[in-house]
Amino acid sequence: MTKPHMRIALLLALVFVTATVSAQQNIRPNGIGGWVVEDTGGCGGLYGAAQGICIAEQQRGQQQQAQLQQLMQLQQIENQRLQNETLRGQIEQQSSIGQVDYSTTPEFRSWQAVNPWFGNDRPKTEFSILYAKQLRQERPNLGARAFFEEISAKVAAVFGDGRATTTACDTNADCRTGQSCRSKKGGGAECR
Repeated sequence: MTKPHMRIALLLALVFVTATVSAQQNIRPNGIGGWVVEDTGGCGGLYGAAQGICIAEQQRGQQQQAQLQQLMQLQQIENQRLQNETLRGQIEQQSSIGQVDYSTTPEFRSWQAVNPWFGNDRPKTEFSILYAKQLRQERPNLGARAFFEEISAKVAAVFGDGRATTTACDTNADCRTGQSCRSKKGGGAECR
C-alpha cells in the first residue's frame, strides 16, 4: 500500500472504532462545567428514561450473572467436599473389612507366652507386625490360632530359629493351597 492509501485505511479504522465506542458511551455535562462519559453498553441509542431503564436492566442482569457464578462456585466446593467425604468413608470401610484385632484375644496371650521374642527382639517383632498386616490382607478368614501359628512359622523361616514350620488350623481354609488341616497326635490340628 502507498502512504495515502494507508492514511485513508487508518482514518477509516479510527472512524469505525470511534463510532463503535461512541455507540456504547454517552457524554453529558456533569453540572459543574465539565463533561462525564457514561458507559451505556447496548443502550447507546436510547435517551432519557428509556436509557436509564435499559442500563438498570443490564446492571440487574450482571448482578444475577455474578450471583449465579457465585452459587455455581459454592456448589462445586460442596460437591468436592461430599466427594472427599465419600472417598474417606470408602477408604475406612476397605481398611476395616476383615480386620480383627487379635491382640486382645486369649490366643494372642497364649502365643506370646510361647514366643518370648515378641516385644523383646525388635527385628522379629517389627517383622511379625508387618507380616501380620500382609497376612490379614491375603487371608482375612484365618482363625486366631492359625493366624498366630502362621506368623511364628514365617518368623522362624526368616530368622532361622530351627522351629518346625507347620501351621495350626481349625479348618482347611486356614491352610495354604495344597495343604489340608489334619489332626495331630496329642490333640489339635495342623496344616500338612
